[in-house]
Amino acid sequence: MKFSDLVKIAAVGALVYGAYKLGEKQSQKKSNIPVKEPLDEEFEVVEVEEDKSEEQVILELIENLKKKPNKTAKDKNTIELLEIKLKQLRK
Repeated sequence: MKFSDLVKIAAVGALVYGAYKLGEKQSQKKSNIPVKEPLDEEFEVVEVEEDKSEEQVILELIENLKKKPNKTAKDKNTIELLEIKLKQLRK
């Protein structure tokens, strides 16, 4: 093996090690960024009046979700679950 071959191998090794360290540093930077919790924004606070029955409250929730212009998959699933709950209450 020639000396020039050893230098090439060492250069490639240094590049690989540098790339590894750079990736490690990037992952540390990303892990220090605080994660925004979307759960705080997704739920709507609903005030329940005491004179309304549970059935009336669920009907209002379903109507409000159905009126929402841009429904997400979560909204559609929530509507389905509320309709199931309403059927259970009516039985």
